[in-house]
Amino acid sequence: MGRPSTYLLIFGLCSWVVPCVAYAEGTSSAQFHFRTGYFHDGFSGPVNGSIDTFAAVDLEYEILTSSHASYTIGTTLIYELMTARVHYSGVNIGRRYYLLGGGMSYDYTDSVTAQQIVSIPKWRAYAGAVAGVSQVSVRYLSSAFQTQSSLIEIGSNMGGIYQLTKAIGLELQLGVSLGFGFTTVSVNAFNIRTLLGGTYYF
Repeated sequence: MGRPSTYLLIFGLCSWVVPCVAYAEGTSSAQFHFRTGYFHDGFSGPVNGSIDTFAAVDLEYEILTSSHASYTIGTTLIYELMTARVHYSGVNIGRRYYLLGGGMSYDYTDSVTAQQIVSIPKWRAYAGAVAGVSQVSVRYLSSAFQTQSSLIEIGSNMGGIYQLTKAIGLELQLGVSLGFGFTTVSVNAFNIRTLLGGTYYF
């Protein structure tokens, strides 16, 4: 199994194993994010180069621990369909804080009085930090062989979410990160991303 497939498997298992904490009936305590958009990764070392694409795919599972804070598990993949090449893949964990609007939605109906309490933030803004590992292709020797470098990455992000329905939101995220190589072909990297996508409350 290739490393990109391994990263996706780890992400899937973590998303399945980590439970959604139920604080109260009707409380949404988890959120799934799907984003795509612009990704730039510049690297330097034994090999210098960069990756620029508007086809980055970013998936994230968010566990809300309170109305204003959460933990995240995410993966990013840049795959070129024409050449069947994976230019970049990575997984990360992070911490997020909601600065405007609460992270959770709340929809509760009292079984005795039938009184309904609904609290779904229309706008939310957040900032956070992430850390993880990634793999970037730095040199292509042929259509079948390439040189890759593995990195430890740390970064930050900020974004906003506009709630379209009770469960679905529209999201814009900006992020930057630094990468530090630790393999034989060791490069350092700096990447920026501008991503647009959607969110889904659980």
